Order: sequence, then structure tokens, then C-alpha cells
Amino acid sequence: MWKITRKLMGANARMLIPAGIAIFLGSVFVTCALLFGNVLDVSMRQSLTEQFGAANYMISVDEHAKETPQEQSLDLQKLTAIDHVEGVRQERSLMLDLGTPSSGKHVTSMITQMGNVDSMNPVQVQEGALPQSADEIAVPESFAKQLGVTLGSTVTVADPAQSDHSMDQEYTVTGFTAENNSQYAYYGGVALLNRQAMDRYFSVRGAAATDDADVQEELAHSDAQVEDTPAYFPSVYVRVGDFPKNADGQTDYADAAQVERKYADTLQAIKDIMPKGTVLESRTQVADQRLKNMGGGASGATTTFLMVFAVLAMFVAALVIANTFQVLVAQRKRILALLRTIGAKRGQVYRSVILEGAILGIISTILAVLVGIGLMVLMIVLMPRDNSMFGLIALRDLGRVITPSAVLIPIVFGTIVTMIACTGSARAATRVSPLEALQSVDTLEQVSKGKLRLTFGILFIVLGIGAAVASIVGVNALNDPANSNNADSNNLYSMYLLISMAACMIVMIGMLMLTQRWVPAMLSGVGTIVSRIGASSRVASANLKRNPKRVAATSAALLIGVTLIATLSTGAASVRQTLSTTLDEHYSVDVIVNKPQSTLTSKQRDAVAAVDGVSGAVLVNYVDMLTPKGNTIRLYAPTSQDQLNTVMNEHTGAMPEQDQLIIPQSYTEGEDPSWKNGQEFKLTNADGTKTLTLTTHTAPYRSLTSDTVYYAMVSPQDLREAHIEYAGNEIWAKVANKNDATAAVNAIRQALGDQQDIIVGGSVAERSLYDQMITVILQVLLALIAVAMIIAIIGVANTLSLSVIERTRESATLRAIGMTRAQLRKSLAIEAVMIAVVAGIVGIIVGTLFGWLGTYIVCSLMGKVSFAFDWLTAGAIIVGGIVCALLASILPARRAVRTPPVVALAQAD
Repeated sequence: MWKITRKLMGANARMLIPAGIAIFLGSVFVTCALLFGNVLDVSMRQSLTEQFGAANYMISVDEHAKETPQEQSLDLQKLTAIDHVEGVRQERSLMLDLGTPSSGKHVTSMITQMGNVDSMNPVQVQEGALPQSADEIAVPESFAKQLGVTLGSTVTVADPAQSDHSMDQEYTVTGFTAENNSQYAYYGGVALLNRQAMDRYFSVRGAAATDDADVQEELAHSDAQVEDTPAYFPSVYVRVGDFPKNADGQTDYADAAQVERKYADTLQAIKDIMPKGTVLESRTQVADQRLKNMGGGASGATTTFLMVFAVLAMFVAALVIANTFQVLVAQRKRILALLRTIGAKRGQVYRSVILEGAILGIISTILAVLVGIGLMVLMIVLMPRDNSMFGLIALRDLGRVITPSAVLIPIVFGTIVTMIACTGSARAATRVSPLEALQSVDTLEQVSKGKLRLTFGILFIVLGIGAAVASIVGVNALNDPANSNNADSNNLYSMYLLISMAACMIVMIGMLMLTQRWVPAMLSGVGTIVSRIGASSRVASANLKRNPKRVAATSAALLIGVTLIATLSTGAASVRQTLSTTLDEHYSVDVIVNKPQSTLTSKQRDAVAAVDGVSGAVLVNYVDMLTPKGNTIRLYAPTSQDQLNTVMNEHTGAMPEQDQLIIPQSYTEGEDPSWKNGQEFKLTNADGTKTLTLTTHTAPYRSLTSDTVYYAMVSPQDLREAHIEYAGNEIWAKVANKNDATAAVNAIRQALGDQQDIIVGGSVAERSLYDQMITVILQVLLALIAVAMIIAIIGVANTLSLSVIERTRESATLRAIGMTRAQLRKSLAIEAVMIAVVAGIVGIIVGTLFGWLGTYIVCSLMGKVSFAFDWLTAGAIIVGGIVCALLASILPARRAVRTPPVVALAQAD
């Protein structure tokens, strides 16, 4: 049968093309969804650990340890001397003022310490060279433009903590640092100084004395005010290199196990010199923990979200394949009967059809995987090296993106779906008897088991709705703050997500089982109106009533296609709106301007408000106080709710009334929160002479400051009555276009460039990274919508082709009694349009509900879910469905009108 199967496939290659395209597109869906999820996971991990540079380990303070390590308790020279330690960098960073005395321009920049080797730096120099001495500096290119400096120019670096400018130091600009590190997006970039230069500033901040003789001499002759505070322990990044290999590609050790032991010995040597109270973690462990702190990260949820639609696409493809093979079996009825006549057994015929589907599935899925990989590689190569999702991925990361599962799952899944879709046609082929070789080609009708189909259809819909409700209830339970630290929460969330996916598919299967009942009933009502238009309309309406099974098969393809499109579009719109609201809550204020050791003026506020792209700016006063546990809390005192509404992205109701302490809602979340709503707090100033007793209330706002451990809002009246004076103020600004946030922040820095020690930061730059991620995801969804439309066209075309084959005698009779080709073509078009309208309306309703369910399950853990419905999109889906139906009717109609009535009647006899 192998030779016969191969010849049959060759003879019907053109008929197999639509099914091959359908399974190809569905498999591309699955491949791209998996690869896209891998890209997102790798890029998020890269983004969260960019400050590592080339390091693969980090030494940091152990939060669970009782000891508090000090900066100089780790001997960096011993650490560097350990075998196979290739690089070391201390994470020492400061906000310092960069200025050019000649122009009077200033900008406050984050400056971090360089590593002992170039690759350890968190950013690289894109022009010029890295600093080689203590009087050289590399600055972000955007800052250089604002200051008007070039390579070789001199900039003055001032320490805002030294009001007398005793620590002002001139540096020569040797290079411009790249601005593609998302960890420093808040600050607009980062400048680089070597360790000797950084010692100048940390030695006066309470850090242990520097061991550099030049710096010691410099400090001895300066008037710098040394802070009497204990030194902190900065994180230390370590690069443990691979073991060197000889010319034969072998290490100096006997086997892999010995290499692993030597690597473990290196790590143990590092741990031996680490001070108490510190911990050694790999880059992967740090990324895992930071993803967990973000709620598990977006990559898993996004991959699953895309896989939902990929599975639905495969479901549509399965219907197309089933219809295609049904047509093939109908056309091969005489051939199959002849095979039975010459001795072919039922099992051989069955296996032949299944084998044909398996070959088609393997070829289509392999091509799909290759195309999917090609698309991802192309995206990685073409995207610029920036903070975007693909911009953080390099070709060397392809091994983490193109995983075995991303290759094997689409091939195995697509092939199995193809084989399963062929089983119905294979069973139909086994029912062809040898006697039918001498009979006419007619429809392979199956006995309709109406009552059984009705029972199972209703049962499936009820089960699907029940599963959807169960998934919603389960996710709601996970949203309970008491379960936020549940170790099994991620597994439970995945389970509920799978249940919701299964619920949608079960409901759809139930609806498809009942299409022979509800579709003809709805079409009958539509046909009553349409049949009055003309002869072609009456014929189309009569055909729809005559064969409910054929109508159901035709409408099913378009119904699934439209439902998929409606699910995608509704899900995309809802996710976009939900994430936008969530980002507004997480990043409450776009830009924050402050000036240490001083206050800002209304003139400076007006300068910020006048910047193009800024929609509002306000001055907000604050005072720093201590909580009962001794932690510093910054108390902001807004003057009114209108003031907050001007600059806050979400109207949170954070304006405090008297005796209220409005804290971020996130403070009260978790298994054992240290803050509780309605709790009475007694706050004191630094010297304990003034107190403030307030009751906590929560509001959904975040990301206001990084200067203190906690922050909250209080009524100005409470501070006045307690005779507490403001310590300073900040300018809060709102950016009109979040997608152009970087330009707006740079413009604000430019507007305040003549002021020294002003720090311009804000969460809008970090938020813009998530906006870019959302945009990419939505672009992928739009691409899925376009492909879903193609699959829908193929599905309708296949079912209409089957309809034409089944109605060969009927069409010939109509032509014989005087119906013109145009009228026959028009009747098929009207029939397709009527089916499209009914299937489109039902598909939009069902797809919208599916989209809302998927959005709720995926996004409910992020916060409040928005359920969007776009009437314009719904109208476009109906119009698109009609266009699809018309396009799908062209080839079947052409086939029907090209066959002369006499020939058609002869073939039907």
C-alpha cells in the first residue's frame, strides 16, 4: 500500500495543498509561540541581570543571616588570585553632578565602578575608550550632548553630599557609554570610573579607608566632611571562567567529572574567603529570584497565552484537514472500491489514509519549524541592540532560544493532530464496498445520530462552562494575599490556565456538535428575508434548508475561524487595556526631579511643565521620619487630590485626610506583611523630639522614590499641627506619550541643565520597556489574526468544494432547466455570505467570551482586569468574514459552472 499511497498523494497533490498550508500555519503558530516565550524569558533574565556584565556569580548580603558584613571584609586581591577567577567588580554606584564650567550646564548622572577587566563592566563603550586612570571618565552619549562635550573634553564631577564643593574633581572624557542597560534606564544611563576614583567618594561616606596612597593624600589635604556611618557591603560580581583546552579540544583533566570537581573547588575557594553574612549565587539563581519577585515573570504567562491561540489554530487546521480528506475520499470512491475489488483489506485502506496524513503532517510541520526558527533568527539579527525584547538577545543566545522542546513539540503535535483529523475519513474509506466501483460517485453520507449528538453537545457545553467557572474560582483563590507565597501557586495557576483552555475547546466542540440544529434554524430566518431578492437567492436559501449536515460542515469552518479571530482581537485589546492600567498603578509618577541638600522652585517646576511632551508638573513637599522599627520613611504632603491627578497615571485616591497615613497597597500584601490597613503608627523625627501618630490606609500607587526604604502620603495639616518642617521637595511630572519617554526625560534634563546637583529620574523609562514588550506581543497577536483569517478561508473553500462535489447532479439539473452560469455562481456566493453572517455573529459573541476568560485568567494576578470590546473591530470581523466567504466560493463556483450540464449529469449517473 505504500506505493499506492504515494501515487495517490502525487495524483491529488493540488488537493493536499490547502490541508498542508493549514497544518503548516498552525505549526508555525506553535513554533513561534514557544520560541517567542523563550526569547521573552532569555531577554527578561538578561535585563534583570545586566549589571552582571560578563560575571556569572554574585556575592551579596545574605538577607537571612544575623551578621552584617562590611565593605572591606572581603579581600578583593585574594578573590582575584583564585584559580579560574577571570574578573571581579564591586557594585559601587553614586549619583554625582557632571558639569562644564565654561558652558554652565549640569546633569546628574549615576556613576558606577568599573571591573578589573573590561568585560565585567555593566555597560560597554560604544565610542572612544574606557578610563585607564583616576582622572578619566566615560559618560553616556546623551549626557555628553547635553553638556556639549566631546572625547578629550574636561568635565567637573561634584558630590551633592559635599555642599562646600570640596570634593569637586575634573575628569577627562575618554569614551561614551552605551545606553542599552535597562537597569540604569531610570537614570538615563550610567557613567564609569575606576576603583581609585570611586574611592574618593566612598571614603567620605563612611566607607573603610581606601588603600590607595594617592587618594589618601588627596583626602588628607581636603576639607571634605566625612560621614560617621558604617560602611555597607556592596555586591561583588565574579566571573568564573571555563577551564582552558589544549589543541585537541581537551582540558588538562581526565574526564568531565574531574572538571566538575575542579569547578566546584573554585567556588568553594571563593566561599572560604567570603565574610559571614554573605552568600554566593549564580546569575541563573539571581534571575530566578528576581523573576519570582516580579510574580513569576511574564514569559510563562505570555507563552501560555500564545499557546492557547496556537492550539486553537491547530484545532481549525484539524477541521480543514478533515474536510480535505473527506473531499479526497469522496473523489477516490471508485478507486478505493477497485482496490477493495482486487483484494485490498479494510485495514490496509484505513492505514493508507492515516499514512497519507502522517506524511503530510511531518512534511508540513518540519517546514513550519524551519520557517519559525528562521523568523526568530531574522528578528534577532535585524533588531537593534537596545533595551527592547529582541534587542537584548544576541546570536550567542540562540542555544537558549531554540530549545529541543521548541523543535520537537510542533512536529509531534502537528503530526498527531493531522493523523487524528484523518481518522474520520479513513473510517469512511473502509466502508466503501467493492460493488461501489460500478456505481456513481455520491456523497459518503453518515447516519445521523441526532439524539446522541444533541445529548453530547449539550453535555459538552455544560461541562465547558463548568470548567470555565472552576478556573475563575481557582484563580480568584490564588489572588488572595494569604496565598501569595504558596509554593504550589505557580503549579496551580498553570493548572487553572489549562482548565480554562480546555473549557473553551470543550464548549466549541459542543457547539460544533449542535451546528446541525442551531445553524439551519438561524439560516432559515435569514433565508426568509434573503429569498425575496431574486432567483439566485431563492435557490441559495433552498439549498441551505435542504441539507443541514452540509450547511453545518460549511459554517463550522468559518465559525471556528471567526471565533479564533474574535478571541485574539478581544484578548489583545483587553490585555493591552489591563496592562496599561497595571503599569499606571505600578509606575504612578513618570518623572521625579529632586535636588539633594536643597529645594526646588516654582520656576524650575514651570520649566519642566513647559517641556514638549510633558502634560503636567507639580511641586510636592516631603519630610523623612522614622518608623517604630527604625526604618526611614519619606512622607509626601500633596496639597490636593487635583494636584495628584495632574501627574499620577492612575487616579488612586491617595490624597490623605487628617490623621491618615496613605501607604502603597503593596505594603500590606504577602503572607506576613509588616504593614496592615487600619494600623496606628507612631512616627518620629531623626532626633526623636517630634512625633506623628497616624492610621494607615492603602491606595494603589508605587515607584515614588528609591532614596528611602518606605514612602507614604500625609496631610499637610498633620505636619503643621505637629510643627514638623519640610525637609525638601520634588517635582513630579507626567509624560504625555509613554512611547517617547526617553526623549521627554532628556528634554527635562536639558531644560534644567543650568542647575547644579539636580537629579532627574523616573519610572517612565522602565515602564517604556514594558510598553515595548506589550507592543511586540500585540504585533504577534495581529499576525496570528491574519493567519487565522487565511485558515478560515481555506476551511470554507474546502467545505464548499465538498458541497459542489455533492451537488454535481443538482447543479447540472439547474443548468439544464435554464439557470445561467452567473446565477449559479451568484447562488453559491449568496449561500456563502449567509453562512458567513450567521457564523460571524455567533463567532464574535463566543470569541469575545473566550477572550475575556483568557484575559482574566492570564492577567488577574497582575491586578484589576479590563474587559474590552471594540465595536469597530467586531464590524470589521463581520465584513472580513463575508469577504472570506466570497473568496472561498470563487474556486468551487468556478468548478460548478465550468462543467457542462450534460457531462455533469453523465458523471452523476
